Amino acid sequence: MTAADRRRAILETLSSEKFTTRANLAFEFGVSKRTIDHDLLLLSRKYPIYAIPGKGGGIHVMDNFRLDGRYLT
Repeated sequence: MTAADRRRAILETLSSEKFTTRANLAFEFGVSKRTIDHDLLLLSRKYPIYAIPGKGGGIHVMDNFRLDGRYLT
C-alpha cells in the first residue's frame, strides 16, 4: 500500500466512523503512530480533520464531511 493509498483509506475510515485514535489507525495500516501523525498533518491541510487531546479524545472529521463530496439530494 502506498502512502497515497493509506491516506485515502484513512479518509474513508474517518468518513464512515467519524472518530478513531491514531493507535487504531497505526494498527489497522501496520505503520507507526508517527507515520499516522504525518499522514494526518497532510490530510488536515485539505480536509476538515482535527484531533482532540487527552482521555476520550482522538481523531475526528467534521460531522458534515462526506468523502464523495455529495451534499445535495
